[in-house]
Order: sequence, then C-alpha cells, then structure tokens
Amino acid sequence: MSDNETSKFIPKRGPVKKLGKKLLTALIAGGFLYLTVAGVYATKTFYKVKTNYAVVLENLGGQREIIKDVGWHVRAPFFTKYEKEISLMQKELYLNGDVSPQNIVSSDKISLMVSGLMTYRVVDPYKFGVDIQNAEGLLQRDYDGMAKDIIQASTETEIIRNRTDLKNRIFQRLKTQPINIGNKTLEDKYGIEIISFNITYAEYPTSLKEASLRKKELELIADGESELINRTYNAHSEGVKKFMAATGMSKEQAVEYLNQQRWASAYEKSKDQKTFVINNGGEKLGITLPQEGDTKKLEEKVKKLEEEVNRLSYTQSTSPGTPSRTNPNDDPYKNPTGAN
Repeated sequence: MSDNETSKFIPKRGPVKKLGKKLLTALIAGGFLYLTVAGVYATKTFYKVKTNYAVVLENLGGQREIIKDVGWHVRAPFFTKYEKEISLMQKELYLNGDVSPQNIVSSDKISLMVSGLMTYRVVDPYKFGVDIQNAEGLLQRDYDGMAKDIIQASTETEIIRNRTDLKNRIFQRLKTQPINIGNKTLEDKYGIEIISFNITYAEYPTSLKEASLRKKELELIADGESELINRTYNAHSEGVKKFMAATGMSKEQAVEYLNQQRWASAYEKSKDQKTFVINNGGEKLGITLPQEGDTKKLEEKVKKLEEEVNRLSYTQSTSPGTPSRTNPNDDPYKNPTGAN
C-alpha cells in the first residue's frame, strides 16, 4: 500500500480542531444557560403562584405586596424581594401543637388526658403574613390559652360525658369572643376564619382510671345508704309521733308501751326455743333508731380511695409539661353524705 493510500485513513488536524472548538463552545454556552436559569429560579425572578396560595413581595422601599393571581409572574431581581409563600388552604391546629393527648386538670381537680383540634384557613394574607411576625406560633399560643381556660374550668363529667356541649362552647369562644377584654378575636387579629373545633380524645390516665371509677362507685353506694338510713329514721320518727297523737300518751309512755310490744314480739318468736330472755328488771329500754347519716364505714372506704385518687392526680398533674396542683393535700371531693 502506498503512502498516498495510507493518508486517506488518517483524519486531518484542521477539521478535528474545529469540531473540538464547537463542542467546547456548546458546553460553555449550555453551562452558562444552566447557571442563568438556575440563578433566575433560585432568586425567584420568575415565580409561580399556585391555587390556594399567596406570595409576599417586598420592594426596594420596604413596602410589602400580596400576589394572589394564579400563574407565572416576573419581578425585578434587584428592586423587589421574594419573601414567602402563604397557604390559603384549611389547616389543622392541635392543643399544644401535638396530636397526642395532653394532661389537663379539671375544675374538680381530676387529672384527664385531652386532645383538641381546631381547623382554620387564612382569609387575609396581609394580616397573617405581613402584620404579624411568626403568626402561626402566636396563633398556637393564643388558641391553647383560650381553649384550656374553658376545659380547665369544666368538671370531669362535662369533659368526659358532655363533650358535645363543651366543644361547642370552646368553638364559640374561639370564633366570637375577644382574646382579652376590649381586644380582638382570633379571626380579627390573625385574618383567619375558624371553621371547626373538636375534642378528639378525653379520657382518664391509665393509672387513674380504675381508682376514679371505684371512688365514684363507693360514693354512689354511700349516697344510697345515707338516703335509706335517713328515710328509715324519718319513718320511725313519724311512726312514734302518730302513735302519740292517736293514743294521747306522752313520749315516755309511748316509748314504754312500744318497748313492751317489742318484748312480747320477741316472746312469740322464741316459743319453740329452749331458752329465751324476759325483761323483769323493771328498766325502761329505749328504742334504738338508726342515726341520721350513719355511713361511717363507707365514708372511711371512700376517704381512703380519695387519698389514692388525689395521689395519682397529683402525680399526673405535676408531670413535665403539665399544670401543677398548688397543694397536693387539698381534698377536692365533697363528703357524699353531707356529714361532718
């Protein structure tokens, strides 16, 4: 093969250099274009407003503007600043910002686990995003304070069994009543619409549930015993009074007569027995009537259980992140029989 024939298969240097320059130029241009687009996107010179969102822009003079028109927009990169995006969709706000139940002490000093949920949406993005710094954090604290005021002022029964009435009262407070006297409501202050409030969970702590239920059971038993004893006492008293009125006897005479009747009745019942007792001492035996409110044993059981409930309530209410009792020895329960 000759030299001329061999040279046909070897590429010339001139065209290779030109091709390399073109590729290098294309790479530089592509990199510059990429950096330009990335810079424009990063600085949000071109920005998009999505449905149910608003954008806050700040101009060179420090004034802020709300953009709510959906679609792509362009701004002057050195004379305006893209500040933030505000969602106009419905949002959830839990008590203490936590979905898990929170420990709250009721007005009758019962430690309960409660979780509440408020839903709202922003209707005035200028108030929410411009007038107030950290609006979501401030709204959380105002909401917690107003809702907990009503929950802590409610009794155990209202929180556990009357949740519908309680959640409606809290909703009305959040929606229509001012944060403080003469102040704005949550809706006016933050430019929001409160849509709903619901108590998602209300129950006794696990360690307190059994003791609280047992205490209530004993209280009901004590109340029933006290009522039965009082009715029996009143019935005996009325019977003696009627007997005195019908016979004209004095109290002493009536008691002596009724005492004789008791011994006669005892004699009739003991005829088939080998031994029985006859009162021949000549002493007047008084009629023993039940004492009004005589539920000592039940009261002692209730009191012991109350001490256990108080101890558990105090332990629960003084755990980290929960309100504390001022005096763990205070007895928050009323005497079920009304006796001292």
